[in-house]
Amino acid sequence: AERASVEELREMRAHVSAMGALLTDPHAFMMADLAFARRIVRATQNLAFELLFNSVVRTVEGNRGIELAFFANARATLAVYGRLLDRLEARDQERARATAARLLHRLDRTTVDALSGFLAAMPPAREQDASDTGPARARKASAKTRKTKTKTTQTRNRSADKAPTNSRQKRGAR
Repeated sequence: AERASVEELREMRAHVSAMGALLTDPHAFMMADLAFARRIVRATQNLAFELLFNSVVRTVEGNRGIELAFFANARATLAVYGRLLDRLEARDQERARATAARLLHRLDRTTVDALSGFLAAMPPAREQDASDTGPARARKASAKTRKTKTKTTQTRNRSADKAPTNSRQKRGAR
């Protein structure tokens, strides 16, 4: 975002500040986080980067529950964004890049650790019946498919039995 104007940086700073009010709403925080990232992407003035980001946003928005990944470390995220903006406002591009790489990597690691702890604390999922998994499940599905095919074939055969078989029967059926 070294191409970011002073106004764009000011707007990014205000956006990060406003994100602080969303620390109780995981979905709103995620959406604001994506909006901040979009501001950074747009400031690059790189169309390819923006098109790639659009794909990322669609993927994120299409996965329910992903808010937890954004929200697991929200306060640290805001601190990282603040330091990144400090570097960008100082126009120290090398330090901004290094800061982004180092801090975002650390933030990602912390977020993964937080999510792992959260998931480990969750009650175990209900146990599946052994017949619902593995080879037994495949056999059930196969048997169901065979049943459906058999019914379809029987229906076709009954229809064929009732259908006229020669020209006279066909004319008479009309």
